[in-house]
Amino acid sequence: MITLAVLSLFVLPTLQAEARPKYTQQQLQQIIKRARAQAVRKALNKNKRLNDYQRRKKALLAKLRKGKCKKKKNIITKKYDNHCIKLRKGKEAVYINGKYKPVLSAGHVVYKGLQKAFRKLGKEFKKLGKNIDKLTAKIKQKTSKDYMNKIKAFKKKAEAEAKKFFKGKRGVIIKKIAMLAKKKIMAAKKFMKPKMKKKLLKILKTKKSAKAVKRLMYVEKTAAGMGKAIAKAAAFAAARIVGFAALKVTYNCWRYNGEKKRSCFQKELTVGTREVLFRLTATFIAIILDMTVIEPLSHTAASSVSAALAAATAGIGAAAYPIVYVSCSVSGNLSVWAVFSQVLKPEYNKLFGTVRADVNKFFGQLVRNVPKNLLRCWGGAKVCGAKCAHGQYQDKKNQCWSCPNGYKIKKKRNPLVCRGKVDVKAKYLSKGKLFKKCPQGGFFDPRKGGQCWKCPRGFKRTVYPVHKNSACRGWKEVKAKRRGRAS
Repeated sequence: MITLAVLSLFVLPTLQAEARPKYTQQQLQQIIKRARAQAVRKALNKNKRLNDYQRRKKALLAKLRKGKCKKKKNIITKKYDNHCIKLRKGKEAVYINGKYKPVLSAGHVVYKGLQKAFRKLGKEFKKLGKNIDKLTAKIKQKTSKDYMNKIKAFKKKAEAEAKKFFKGKRGVIIKKIAMLAKKKIMAAKKFMKPKMKKKLLKILKTKKSAKAVKRLMYVEKTAAGMGKAIAKAAAFAAARIVGFAALKVTYNCWRYNGEKKRSCFQKELTVGTREVLFRLTATFIAIILDMTVIEPLSHTAASSVSAALAAATAGIGAAAYPIVYVSCSVSGNLSVWAVFSQVLKPEYNKLFGTVRADVNKFFGQLVRNVPKNLLRCWGGAKVCGAKCAHGQYQDKKNQCWSCPNGYKIKKKRNPLVCRGKVDVKAKYLSKGKLFKKCPQGGFFDPRKGGQCWKCPRGFKRTVYPVHKNSACRGWKEVKAKRRGRAS
């Protein structure tokens, strides 16, 4: 029920994509199989040699059914009886005056002559049948191979055209992702707040929380395990994301006592909320993108690509459009997801800044209501010793160090430094021309007749426009600040 409620919250208001037929890879394989069978049938019907064999076989079958006959005088009636050997149920059979006679003298001279002539026809019929089978198999094999080679070549052309189409739509896709992120973060926040509150208080009050946190500590030791847990939670239910995040908050603040624990809860809940909101937003934006961007663009691209490949569809048959659609759908997915995390995360972080104060205030009110008896550390002296303030790094000498927001401490460096990713502007170099290389380390931008730009050393180009502050991204290091001894 909770999953349905979440889906309706995020998806239903945005279902504006026109209902059109779409094809999956499995459906495409079935369509290709049917189209190939149709191509084989056409090739068999058009083959003159095979048609000539079929006509001869039909004529021989008619002769076998008519049989070989001879008149012989009946010694009793003194009349002439018509003796025949015909084909009956695929076997030789004797008829006298049109009536089937199952038992007759095999050594009769009349039947021996008729049998010899009939069996000659039978051998000719079987030989012709073998020739037909061989020719049919040869035609089927050649036609199937030729058809699949055409399909392979057509797919290659369709994929190339589809990539070209979606490359031109990159800007549209980026704008759509940013627009959806702006709309969905508010809906995600409304859904998440009461759920997080309920989950956190439940975890704090339950006796099972100690075991749960121990399990989480074990998972924390293996980064791969943590990644799987988060991915699994995000994939199956939004409620599980919230529950997992609440448990993570409890674990991160487990070692603190009193007001330090309360302060930790407030800060960790704000950070946890940002990450939970991102997962919720990303999960449901992905659903919406599939319905409102990828599918409609796939049909538009398919129409465009089909027109470009009109001459190449000869001999492809009914499989042409489904192949184009699937190629466009795959290219669409690749194009969208290639920029999805690059665009969504920075856009999301900007958007979260607009609601951060409200979220922080909400959790400040929440943690003020947590009873003092729950604000203590469980686990003895090994776990609950002297601690630095939440968010600070504690070295082996119990000294506390801090980093600016967005930076993380590099533990193995001496002296300690903080490292974080920052966005900067690109530097203008000169005017440039298409197909001509910019100076070493530079990149080409097609606007304003063509320009060459360069990112600072150690920074890489992002998906954002070249004139934006976030055109380049890279790592920056600053000295860590010493904050005194742990208490």
